[in-house]
Amino acid sequence: MSESMQRVEAVILRDARRDRRTVYVEVIVAIGLVALAPISYGTWALLHPDELLLNPAFVEWYIAAGTINSLVMIGLLWHLTQLRGETLRLFSGELRRCDLWWGPALAGFGIVSALLVLHVLRAGGWEDLPASATAFVMHLSPMLLLRVLVNALYEELFFRGFLQVRLGQLGWRGTWIVGVSVLIQMSCHIWQGTAACLALTPTFLLFAVFYQSTRRLSPVVLAHVMIGLFALIANQ
Repeated sequence: MSESMQRVEAVILRDARRDRRTVYVEVIVAIGLVALAPISYGTWALLHPDELLLNPAFVEWYIAAGTINSLVMIGLLWHLTQLRGETLRLFSGELRRCDLWWGPALAGFGIVSALLVLHVLRAGGWEDLPASATAFVMHLSPMLLLRVLVNALYEELFFRGFLQVRLGQLGWRGTWIVGVSVLIQMSCHIWQGTAACLALTPTFLLFAVFYQSTRRLSPVVLAHVMIGLFALIANQ
């Protein structure tokens, strides 16, 4: 293990002695804030017809609001680390040259596994994605590209970095950390439809296991961006 990684692990072990109640409160509040946007959209989708959700003006508003929400949450995570005398480097780990290869490799697995799962589900008669979910990838725009970039950083910084590190500080086992991280991330994507959520599950699991094993965030973020861009292009 490199010297920088040893320092990161030392910080994690030191923080493991903190008040467990404080850490649990921090994690629960953060999860609640992260889930707020998907819950809000899900409620809106139930109360309004698909015609409104497919309205270009509403789509642009939703994309802009989602981008702002992601930036605010990144700022919140930064603020929490500052209060603890930490830095976001605790979550991101060290950057290596091989990460430029790991990113595309993880993305390739994610794309192939998602397509395979969708194929199996559709062959079995599973209901396809709702129109309201696919609307957000049908209109390519600079705002949508920005959304993909910001959301990839935000999701992986929270679900991989913040959540998995904090649960580790609480003494959770690796398998439980990975499982909880994946389940919460799945719940935040359920608004896209059950088929899409199930198709993304192998990718979420791979990302969680990779991060739990390496503590390197950059390959996962890069893979998330590449998968997002692939989804945009594929749906044009």
